[in-house]
Amino acid sequence: MRAGAAELRGETVVRRSDGVLTASIEEESVLLDPDSGLYYAINLVGTIVWSFLDEPLTLASLVERVATELAI
Repeated sequence: MRAGAAELRGETVVRRSDGVLTASIEEESVLLDPDSGLYYAINLVGTIVWSFLDEPLTLASLVERVATELAI
């Protein structure tokens, strides 16, 4: 693990960052952080993850929801 990085565990609560703008393009999404000017293109799985993060979730709950959505 790199120095200063947080360790993620099942009970870690994750959520969307405030102010990030989203646009969907077919099965993908583009995220823009207007504060930093950075943008990210995410694939279908990333888009599914992002959609679940409209509310704070534990990492374990997020993994369970994504696995159910993708039937894995």
